[in-house]
Amino acid sequence: SEIVDGGNSYYKVDLGISHQNGDNDETLESVKLDKPDDGEFKLFIKNSDGLFIAITDFSKTYTAEEIKNIYVQAPENKHGNFDITVNYTVKDSHYGTTESNYVATKTENFTHKLTITPVTDAPKLEIKSIVNVSNSEVNGTKILIKDSTASFKVDTKTTSEDVDNSEKVVKIVISGVPQGVTISGITDKLTNDKDGVTLYEHNGVYVIKVDKEITSLDGILENIQFDITSGADFIDRDITITTYTEDSGNGDIKQDSKTINIAKDYG
Repeated sequence: SEIVDGGNSYYKVDLGISHQNGDNDETLESVKLDKPDDGEFKLFIKNSDGLFIAITDFSKTYTAEEIKNIYVQAPENKHGNFDITVNYTVKDSHYGTTESNYVATKTENFTHKLTITPVTDAPKLEIKSIVNVSNSEVNGTKILIKDSTASFKVDTKTTSEDVDNSEKVVKIVISGVPQGVTISGITDKLTNDKDGVTLYEHNGVYVIKVDKEITSLDGILENIQFDITSGADFIDRDITITTYTEDSGNGDIKQDSKTINIAKDYG
């Protein structure tokens, strides 16, 4: 489980005893933690005041109650597996339900694996520029169409607070496109798509979907060209561009949208 405190993320290590073979009377006496091999991860103990105190003395032993409050701090946007090695001692003074006349103790090493799941940061979609290609006039995010055939290009940029470059755009959806306005490079869903990129349109909704393995898209998600044909049917129309991002295929998809407006400005 994750606790966010002071801008830092702490993940509970959840160390404890797991009884085997029906012998439930063994007790965990002490645990000693090894210093993490990966210096990016740090171990903390949460004290009774709720404060997280960094563990720097790795010769210290902890009781069974104390290890319930051991946490690992991971760097921002860090995810994956983290191994923590411990040395623990258990005690057994019973044989089944009968108390024996001796105490058996056992000390062993154990490696505990903690998996930190990536969380997708909220993306930010920016319209960097809108450029007149032909017969169009651009005013901010409003485009005046000056002739029955025209073109303009929208340069978009998706950013987020991700610092380890594990997040990526998985899809762009462009909705509200009027009949007779097309997007260059978009194909029918049944035709051959570009390698790793699915491009298709249905009822005025255009989708640019990206295969998770693709890392270079040659600007296809950034430079979107709109072509107005002589059969275009609109007077004034909002078009919404939505970007969808995901971190390391975690299924946690976030989105952001921007709207442009096209208006017919000829007789």
